[in-house]
Amino acid sequence: MKIIQKVVVLEHGQGGKVRLHYDEAVALWLLANTGEPFYPGIVQTILGGRVYSWKAPKRDIAKWRQELKERGVYLLPPHSHEKGEIDCAATLVAKELGIYDDPLFKGVIDHVLKVDIEGTKDPFDISRCFETVVAQNLHDPLKYLSWLFHYLDAKYAQQFEFFRLQTEADKVTKIVKIGKAQVAIVQSDHEVAKSAVMNKYKPDLVVLINSSGNVQIFSLSYRIKFPDVVRAVRVDEQFKLHGYLINYGDDLLKSQIYGDGGRWFYHIEAKNLYNGSLTRPDVSPTLLTQEELITAIKKAIYQLRSNCDGEICTKRDCPHYVYGFTKCRAVRKKMYEKLQKNSKQ
Repeated sequence: MKIIQKVVVLEHGQGGKVRLHYDEAVALWLLANTGEPFYPGIVQTILGGRVYSWKAPKRDIAKWRQELKERGVYLLPPHSHEKGEIDCAATLVAKELGIYDDPLFKGVIDHVLKVDIEGTKDPFDISRCFETVVAQNLHDPLKYLSWLFHYLDAKYAQQFEFFRLQTEADKVTKIVKIGKAQVAIVQSDHEVAKSAVMNKYKPDLVVLINSSGNVQIFSLSYRIKFPDVVRAVRVDEQFKLHGYLINYGDDLLKSQIYGDGGRWFYHIEAKNLYNGSLTRPDVSPTLLTQEELITAIKKAIYQLRSNCDGEICTKRDCPHYVYGFTKCRAVRKKMYEKLQKNSKQ
């Protein structure tokens, strides 16, 4: 096979200048990642910015593409939706390269096809952002291709890590059943570990423990009342840090409190609890051990002690009183309502 020295697209726009569409640019990225075994020299050609546009002659395109390939020219497969064709340049290239169903590329391929057929109104969709960069760099295809390739390379690396972690999830994950709830304890420093574990085990709660000792807790199910998890963790952290409580009651559900030494940030909208993160590596690790974290979560799930009759709250005589759990408050409310009713009789 001839060494590919030119990559050609059928021209778009006016003046014969290359103005690549999003699906064509993604097709070039697929070729740059996996095309070398099929088309020697194509990676260097694309990354060297040697991409040209031609007008399509009135002839058999498939035959013309084959002739060009023998001359060391790769013509991006043209497509048209006018005849109901459900394909775009990226999907056609993916099929040529045998990666159309590869899960590592599937997300990108599905997205580019959907955008190519339906379009998008989201001005911050990657395809619209690409169009903006192209418009500002019309005469410099290498600049806007480089911009898109950096993004797609990052997405590919993220997907690769996701599938790797899914494969190795059993080695880093412990599943703890608490009542009807399933809690995944994950030892990992990768930000996609949570997604990989979620996809494989479908847990109600993920506790991600970093090698630094920092922890992130993610709520994934209605089965667990997450504010009670926040209460339990913050109360236990304060007791371990000071031996007594500084923050209690509804203060425990604020985004940040001082009582835990600023160790835990409660993302109220997302229902997640962070003891540091990739963007906050300076946060001191929790003092709670893995077993103590599991114990705190168990308290939050069961809430009432085994000897609680659900009728009378013993208040400070009960070690769960300080947490202010949902069920505990419901018992107290019921008890007070009953006392008020009896006092009126």
